[in-house]
Amino acid sequence: MTTGISRSALVACFCSLGAGAACAADPATQSFTAANGLVVTVKMVAPGNEPSPVQMVCYFKHKPSGDRVIEALADFDHGMGGIVQALRDRGEFAGDERETLLFIPPKDSLKAGSVLLIGLGEEAGLSLAAMGRIGTTALREAVRMKAPAVAFAAAIKDQGVTALDAGEVAGAVIHSVVLAYDTEKRLQKERLAPEFSIKEWVYEAGPAYFKSTVEHVEAAVAAADAEVGRREAAPYSHKR
Repeated sequence: MTTGISRSALVACFCSLGAGAACAADPATQSFTAANGLVVTVKMVAPGNEPSPVQMVCYFKHKPSGDRVIEALADFDHGMGGIVQALRDRGEFAGDERETLLFIPPKDSLKAGSVLLIGLGEEAGLSLAAMGRIGTTALREAVRMKAPAVAFAAAIKDQGVTALDAGEVAGAVIHSVVLAYDTEKRLQKERLAPEFSIKEWVYEAGPAYFKSTVEHVEAAVAAADAEVGRREAAPYSHKR
């Protein structure tokens, strides 16, 4: 795996992973409340540095010739001692679309309690529709894990992608997250799923993409909320 760690370029905006010290100033944040009370927060924070029950990070399908991983994403794995690189080089996490792998990071390596890797599939197949599917998978995995809060990093820019705008990617992910959460809450209301709520979904954005991410996430929440309002109101099951 090819990495290009650039910690000095990030230190002004991000705390060092695993350092334990607070940043000189709180990272920029912007929150929106979506349907069913789901709080969606865009935060300028590096993957693994958000205190959260689970840190979700996306990876493209592994390339035998070496994966391009730079900046904050490189720091993320470096702070854990190279777990992700080892899993990928050994063929144990390929990164196929919507493939997932959950593990607990080494003690004191991250601020997150667990890590969920999510596969993006082939880089050539990346699209906003695909990122929407990733959002649905992420939400359903969070419910399955009963995670009361989630930190999510699409991390496509830290894998060298220039074809898609980071803000548009965030919008696609969050739109699907809000809709998938609504389905879960409707199932709960009909007693077809156990009672459970996610308090906050933190979408992590780098300094260069924070403004665009905030704008697209705000629009995505509004669009998803409107779609929730148009959904069929009849119960899923005719049985009582």
